Amino acid sequence: MKKLFLILVSMFTLSGILVAKPALSEKEILKMAKKEAKRLKKDGWTVAPGALPMEVQLQRRYTKEFDVDENEQNRYYLGTSQPTAQFFDAASIQAATLCKLDIAGQLGGKMQTIIQAELGNKQTSGVTGSEEAVSVAQVTAALTEKVQANLRDIIPLFEVMKKLPNGNVQVQRTVAYSRAMAEQVVREVVAKELENALNGLKNKLDTAK
Repeated sequence: MKKLFLILVSMFTLSGILVAKPALSEKEILKMAKKEAKRLKKDGWTVAPGALPMEVQLQRRYTKEFDVDENEQNRYYLGTSQPTAQFFDAASIQAATLCKLDIAGQLGGKMQTIIQAELGNKQTSGVTGSEEAVSVAQVTAALTEKVQANLRDIIPLFEVMKKLPNGNVQVQRTVAYSRAMAEQVVREVVAKELENALNGLKNKLDTAK
């Protein structure tokens, strides 16, 4: 009987490890959305004509923000921006671009980790020598912009606007991007950029001989 009890305890423990629990319940998310919408409206923020109600947009945002996997890692990167322009359309387009740039910036650490691993593999296998090694700084210099350009299937979550006293329009926007897809983009961009860098270095060495 005692053995059976221990087996059952182990099964429940494993179940707790393997099954991801939401960081917040739907009820908690709804409460947060209503509270934040009330604050934003009081501060003069509104949704664009034809857009979803602010509370609904905020629910979408918080649902993605607090969606975690079995390792308690966020399933999505969230990009945010708050630009100002003369007209709403211009501010909205700028906000979309800045959100992608924000996500690309958050992926910087992941880029460096992958680059270091790739360089280590190539050096160990004899593809590069110590005097030929390409530095992480050289490879990462332009990667943020290239990763941004390769981000696809961005999920718009939240966008509100506010008319400023000077007549300009300020837009607050949040988008989401799948963590798995984002890190795949990083791996592809890094692989291509690293290959180009190594080929360029090899050509220089061959020319110098």
